[in-house]
Amino acid sequence: MTTTAAGPLCRLEGRARALADAARSYTADPVRRADIDRLRARIEWNIGSATVGHRILLQGARDVAGTGPDRACEMAMIAAAAATFGADSGIDIDPTEFIGDTNLVGSPRTRCFALLLAGFADVGHGRLADPAGCFRQAFADCDPAGDVDLLSNLGIMYADPASLAAGASGCVAADYLSQLDPMSGDDEGAAVDGRGDRDHQH
Repeated sequence: MTTTAAGPLCRLEGRARALADAARSYTADPVRRADIDRLRARIEWNIGSATVGHRILLQGARDVAGTGPDRACEMAMIAAAAATFGADSGIDIDPTEFIGDTNLVGSPRTRCFALLLAGFADVGHGRLADPAGCFRQAFADCDPAGDVDLLSNLGIMYADPASLAAGASGCVAADYLSQLDPMSGDDEGAAVDGRGDRDHQH
């Protein structure tokens, strides 16, 4: 990128951050602040630092957990997925504390986020044998209904292993995929595959 082209982008980056930070200062509502934090994290991933985005999400999840546990679960899932690709900020907040009981969550959408959160958290910790049930259940039961975060993260574990391996922790996800693939021929795997082919891109 030329210096001439980089200048406007840098100005836009600073403006985007400033606007999101300013918006947060205009509301005391925890759920609305959580949504703004989610936007701030997305800005960081696109034009700033992925690790900063990860930290913002988990801090926001902790702040909103008392009044908006569903929002906290959603934010923690996105953070857990990002961590499997090397974006772990090292913040001392465990995303699994926002899962709750996946059998008792109020809506199918929140249950989907909770299942994905549980699976990605296990992958991030190298517990490769544990997430299969969560991911399979999410693939079978979840209807993303146009939700960008659900669509993209449901697709991660069915992505090309080479793409996963590009991340700093991609070897963990690729190893997990190699274990999941042989199971796709059994009855349960066939039901999962019925959700769509494996060429969907993240």
